[in-house]
Amino acid sequence: MAAGAWRKGLICLRLCFLSPPCRALSTSSRVLAGSRWRLRHGLPRSGNEYGPLTDLPDWSYADGRPGVLSTGQIRRRQERKELAQRLMELIGEVDFAVANHERRLKAVDDKRENIIRQKLKRKGGELENTSMTKDRS
Repeated sequence: MAAGAWRKGLICLRLCFLSPPCRALSTSSRVLAGSRWRLRHGLPRSGNEYGPLTDLPDWSYADGRPGVLSTGQIRRRQERKELAQRLMELIGEVDFAVANHERRLKAVDDKRENIIRQKLKRKGGELENTSMTKDRS
């Protein structure tokens, strides 16, 4: 009997270590549900990424002057400035590529027209037709 109880206790001990009881609550699905809804409605992923509460100064002077920006606000402004500069560079590259493509297409068309113009020249057939119509009249 003692050996049976010992085995039963060992099995119970193994089961407890292999599958500990789950007492933790998972809140990740609740957090993600809100972000999915906000993204579907065109809002930021979380409520504090951008907007007046994030971008505007926290306080202002009594005479109306804006207060000092926080380090996070300064960092976000710098990141947005760098992003805007990068976007302007990329837009310039796209404009250059479009203009270059149009120029190349025009050069190909001009070359094709030049070849056709040089290749298909009448060599006197027009003179024969005009002389024949004059003789008939």
